[in-house]
Amino acid sequence: MKTWLITGCSTGFGRELARAVLAHGDQAVITARDVEQIKDIVAGAGDRALALPLDVTRSKQVRTAVQQPRTTSAASTCWSTTRASATSPLWRRAPTRRCIAFPGTGSGG
Repeated sequence: MKTWLITGCSTGFGRELARAVLAHGDQAVITARDVEQIKDIVAGAGDRALALPLDVTRSKQVRTAVQQPRTTSAASTCWSTTRASATSPLWRRAPTRRCIAFPGTGSGG
């Protein structure tokens, strides 16, 4: 089982990726600026999903989100973010083996 950190899950690609990851049986830290918009995604996933507020322009929120997968699972971690998020210095220092960026998805949610 992998643990994913996915940004921009309130709409669009991030939302659909979060659903697909959970349907596949993996764990996910699902983020959006407004956590209320993603509660429905985590509702049926039990302890495999965690909703966190994340605005990638706020350093403290990025640090919290980046640290969370380390505390939830020892499994390998996958990261998904928009192009804008991937350019953040904090994001580039993320403690992971793999970063996945999806260009052209906008600022996410």
